[in-house]
Amino acid sequence: DRARHARAGRARCSAGTKLRLLVAGEARALKEIERAFRPLAAEVEVTMTRSPIEALLLLAHSRPDGVLLDLDLPGLDGFEVCRRVTKSRSLAATRLVAMASRCRSDVVGSALTAGAVGCLQKPVDAKEVLALLTSWRKRPSA
Repeated sequence: DRARHARAGRARCSAGTKLRLLVAGEARALKEIERAFRPLAAEVEVTMTRSPIEALLLLAHSRPDGVLLDLDLPGLDGFEVCRRVTKSRSLAATRLVAMASRCRSDVVGSALTAGAVGCLQKPVDAKEVLALLTSWRKRPSA
């Protein structure tokens, strides 16, 4: 199944360039994401941080194809990171996907209001994230 998924991911990448994903989350979520994306290393370049401030700096510098953002970040929570990105003229087109332990309707609604395009339940499914990144690359940002 992993080999089939890896072949499908390779077929979806355009012109041989890797998709770029920035992930900001707590330590356990990052370990799970690292493990989930390891088989997809040829297709997806994943940058990770536990710091919401560092996530904002990395986002401004690296311009990834998408951002996977834990809503329960320490200090500056994921909702506030979404709001800051959305308010920034240079970052407003960034596609943010929230991740949460439980994606209840109120959590999803708050994430969407803050600027996320969706909310995934932890642990996230690498195939689902890869599909989102691939679809975003195929169409222009909003």
